[in-house]
Amino acid sequence: MLTLVCWLGAQLGRLPFVARILESTGRWLTAAVYVGIGVYILLENGTITHIFGLA
Repeated sequence: MLTLVCWLGAQLGRLPFVARILESTGRWLTAAVYVGIGVYILLENGTITHIFGLA
């Protein structure tokens, strides 16, 4: 399955309109994805409620 996802990502990256979008917004898109994953992990583990006492 991982091989399929990697292959699909490579094929999508070769499309001209996708390549243009990634060229112009790739840096911000990558940062947004990393921040989103971090927030999801913090919420899923209950870290936010533990730190701020929102239980």
